[in-house]
Amino acid sequence: MRQESDKEDLIRDATAMVERAEVICAGWSAVITIGFFRDGRCAVYFDQDPFYQFDTHGLLRRAFEAGYLYRSQGSTLARLDRSRRADEHSETSGVVLQRSDLTDSDLRRFHERMTFLINRLHEAITAQQYRVHRAVTQDSQIPARTLPLLNLILQHETDFISPPAGPR
Repeated sequence: MRQESDKEDLIRDATAMVERAEVICAGWSAVITIGFFRDGRCAVYFDQDPFYQFDTHGLLRRAFEAGYLYRSQGSTLARLDRSRRADEHSETSGVVLQRSDLTDSDLRRFHERMTFLINRLHEAITAQQYRVHRAVTQDSQIPARTLPLLNLILQHETDFISPPAGPR
């Protein structure tokens, strides 16, 4: 039987994020990993859960929160519940994704949780109450360089979701 484990060491293994840094903020127990993709997208991980991935305009593309994967789906988010099930016709098991679109109230609560964390991170970076623990970058300024994107994220209220990347 396959063992599920924590996500990888993001600094070591998340090579799709060409620049990334672990940030320790004063008063936080979470290690925050901020990473940038080659095309400018950004991901912010609060420990291993939750994480949020944003496009270059500060719109949410996908997320992982409380064990659920979320992706943009038109004007809402689709919640994907990943579960392991035995295949009915063989002795192998597989992953099944059950999709459900968030209701307006679910979407509002999701947005509140996300913006609470992003705002706390923004405040800590602005007040320079952080230190970079480990990084893969040309400079050590990833947190400071993240501020303009965090500002964009916090400006979005009901329109915070990126259009889907492709057909679903």
